[in-house]
Amino acid sequence: MGSLSVPVFLGLLITILFMNSNLAYCAPKTCIGPDGAEMILIPAGEFLSGSNLSTNDQKPLKKVALDSFYVDKYEVTCKQYKKFIDATGRPAPIDWGGREIPQGAEDYPVVNVTWYDAAAYANWAGKRLLTEAEWEKAARGTDGRRFPWGNDTNKGKYAKFDADWVVKVGSFPQGASPYGVMDMAGNAWEWVSDWYDRKVGSDLQQAEFGKSFKVIKGGGAVYYYGSNFDGCASRAYGLPYGKYDSTGFRCAMDVVNNAPGLKTKYDPAADEARWTKKNVAEKKQNDVFDEKLLKSGSIKLKISDIISNGANDVPITNGVPFAPGVLRPNDPVSLVDASGKNVPIQTTVTNLWKDGSVRWLLIDTKATYAAGQTPEFTLNYGSKAVSSSSPKMLATVSGDVVKVDTGKISYTLGGEPTKLLADLSFDRGGGKVESVFASGVLQTIQLEDIDDQRKFKNLVPLGKATAEIEDAGPVRSCVRVEGDLAFPGSNEPIARYKIRVHSWADSPQVRLNYTLISVDKRPTEQNKEFVPRKLKEWKLSFVPNNSQLCKTLMGTDGGSTLLGDGEHVLSQLNSISYTIDGK
Repeated sequence: MGSLSVPVFLGLLITILFMNSNLAYCAPKTCIGPDGAEMILIPAGEFLSGSNLSTNDQKPLKKVALDSFYVDKYEVTCKQYKKFIDATGRPAPIDWGGREIPQGAEDYPVVNVTWYDAAAYANWAGKRLLTEAEWEKAARGTDGRRFPWGNDTNKGKYAKFDADWVVKVGSFPQGASPYGVMDMAGNAWEWVSDWYDRKVGSDLQQAEFGKSFKVIKGGGAVYYYGSNFDGCASRAYGLPYGKYDSTGFRCAMDVVNNAPGLKTKYDPAADEARWTKKNVAEKKQNDVFDEKLLKSGSIKLKISDIISNGANDVPITNGVPFAPGVLRPNDPVSLVDASGKNVPIQTTVTNLWKDGSVRWLLIDTKATYAAGQTPEFTLNYGSKAVSSSSPKMLATVSGDVVKVDTGKISYTLGGEPTKLLADLSFDRGGGKVESVFASGVLQTIQLEDIDDQRKFKNLVPLGKATAEIEDAGPVRSCVRVEGDLAFPGSNEPIARYKIRVHSWADSPQVRLNYTLISVDKRPTEQNKEFVPRKLKEWKLSFVPNNSQLCKTLMGTDGGSTLLGDGEHVLSQLNSISYTIDGK
């Protein structure tokens, strides 16, 4: 009897092992994608998406359920992208300066690619772009952490931030996500598949929402147009046809039958064709960025969104991009209007390529045109540039005072800090000069004094204001005025103001940019307690002497108001809201 029990036991054991093998089988935790890139499995399930701690477009914090998927462990590198452009003939990134990878950059993330470039690569590689939710889960895991490494806000320990350029992928393994995905913070910004829109559960209204911009995630090695990485929920956005300094991508794959695959075939070319057909006018306008056009020696410019009644010269400031090696900082530049006439131009180089050539050129000029018209110019450079005589801005410095005379208006900046532009005068011609303001532009700031029973007090200037010429060319001048503010009777500054005053040659227009900076004490190792002060009132006020002489336009991006007679007040209600004369 005992000998008969052995085969029965073995048969039962084999059956159990076979059944358990079927039950335990699942997709592998890592795999190699069709393009040779290592990929990591992100298991199915819920995670915490969004944030209630930061900007409104990240709200709300909520649970989101996703199917399992694979994600590239690293951002797509220049070496991988080179194989793609060689196989497809697609253009190389503009920062390469040709079709070869810059020396030593093989393992750097590819950047300066459009969303369509990224989607086309994914399609060629048998992959797809991540959704925003997939990207966020791969970055933060399921425990709601703020950063891939946890909640430590000392970001520089874990990733590359605020640098001149991106670095080799995987350079900061200490900043890996809970799943081992690298560079989800710092290094390159990354395109994802979603349009930039409000999140599910949010009632936020924002002009950029809709199907105009694509979401960009991660990043932070290089500054990106007003965005900064504030955690895995951070959201930036860009035009899908835009090529941005440090924006690249990584890819994803679905899990199909417990193996990497794609559930649906993605066709980025068809999507690009549909988008182009729908937005052909905007696409044509963007062709100014095309490398061939930039190398031609001339660029056609159309300037929009300028207020003009057609009576006076309208000052214009505009940025123009250049491809690598096209323009050197000292190369000649000239500007011709639609009639073929050379017009005054002032240029400032704001950004250079790695080879020292101009990347962005800021130009200042003026135009006279009928209301509703769009001024058109031709920017010539290199051998096509023509020298022209330009009016000179009169700006003199005497100690901490700067005097500006545009030919139409004159004023002094610096010295007396309580009455900015008090001596602003307008030349009406025939030797008749009129003062513009009765008492200048007055600033009022009421702040809480935590050392005096938390009383609210008006800040007063601490010493004289200083003035410095930041830019004074033949077309435009910019003078920076700054000074300290303190509580009455105190010598300890609480805040610092910086006011930039812009003027244009032969123009009566003055533009003020006001910045208020807190220089209050910050917590230290010895004194870790820090009590923030409450701001009760902040306003600028002024009274024009003659409303027929001076027209004042005040406002924000949401709209503007043309002011008439009497005193006018711009007040700050909170961190994002302002009123003009209480409205």
